[in-house]
Amino acid sequence: SEPRPPEQMVTLENEFVSVEFTSYGGGIRRVVLKKHRESVRDSDRVVLNRAVSVSNSVVSAPMGEVSGLPGIGPETAYTMRQDGSVMICEALNAEGIKLTKEYRLGSDYLIEGTFSVANQGRDAFKDARMQIAMGTASAMVPTDTFAMPYFVWGDGKTTESVDPSSFE
Repeated sequence: SEPRPPEQMVTLENEFVSVEFTSYGGGIRRVVLKKHRESVRDSDRVVLNRAVSVSNSVVSAPMGEVSGLPGIGPETAYTMRQDGSVMICEALNAEGIKLTKEYRLGSDYLIEGTFSVANQGRDAFKDARMQIAMGTASAMVPTDTFAMPYFVWGDGKTTESVDPSSFE
């Protein structure tokens, strides 16, 4: 296999957040909350999705990294382009399956992600179980203890909350 091209990083920001995207995995490497300090005595800003140490190894995945699609996974280098406050990340596998991710930065803290899969190949698309990384869910600052995270998803009409006890 060919070596991956060099990692590209692009930052989108507004007055509240600075969002750093990476071409490795086509997702959000980290988010800096511009108006929030880690502590009263510390000038460092709060960083979300910081790398965490688990069993002596560093774990870090960009938010929005997809696995489970054939030929598109954590090792994939995406093409990235910026259109105003929208970051578009695209990957195309050898069979013509194209994954497009659009991340929209709002006027506050909200980042909206829209993912679409298109089959541009000749063969029918076989079922795949697509998984999306939601970041490390580590404590916002190293000294914090934090409650178990939860996940809410929706299809534009209804939403459903996933209880933490169902996480593996």
